[in-house]
Amino acid sequence: MSILAFSGFINCFLILILGIFVYFRNKSKKENQIFFLFSLALSFWQINYGFWQIAQSEEESLFFLRLLMIGSIFSSVFLYHLGLILLNLQKKRRKSLIWLYSISFLIIILIFTPFFISKTKAYSFYSYWPQAGIVANLNIIWGLALVIITFGTLIKNYFQLTGEKKNQIGYFILALGIAIIGGIFNVPQWYGIELYPYGNFLIFL
Repeated sequence: MSILAFSGFINCFLILILGIFVYFRNKSKKENQIFFLFSLALSFWQINYGFWQIAQSEEESLFFLRLLMIGSIFSSVFLYHLGLILLNLQKKRRKSLIWLYSISFLIIILIFTPFFISKTKAYSFYSYWPQAGIVANLNIIWGLALVIITFGTLIKNYFQLTGEKKNQIGYFILALGIAIIGGIFNVPQWYGIELYPYGNFLIFL
């Protein structure tokens, strides 16, 4: 098993354990529920990342790639949703949430079209890395935009908070910053840049 596949499987396990722990701490709290869904989406992304990295053919590789993309899309939306709940902005931005979930479902449908990737490229660390097609470009832009918007919203409101809530949002900002750094390492390869995706080892943090 490759080290990248191992990173996906261990991330899946650790994230899922954390999500279950938080959910059962207080199942009735909305933030716990959304955090659990966020954890499920991340775990789905990472377990399929692991299977993707041990695929033995291009067809098998693309199958798991499409599955991991579903996890990455929903993790971005759940992350934004969680940020709104923690900041008590969910009701105020209800319409934007509906639009975001609707667009995410549309992108998932498009992932299963021929426009998702243009071809695959062999790197020293993996033989079937996809090269971005129109839909892949849209997906990458969409995911990064949601994460950046969430990050910006958290920082903007952080300085207006006090006490435990400020500490909570502060830790969330720190964790999100680590996740952004980790996730961004998986992007250059889509555009022909042979950069080893070290950042995937940081995702569980």
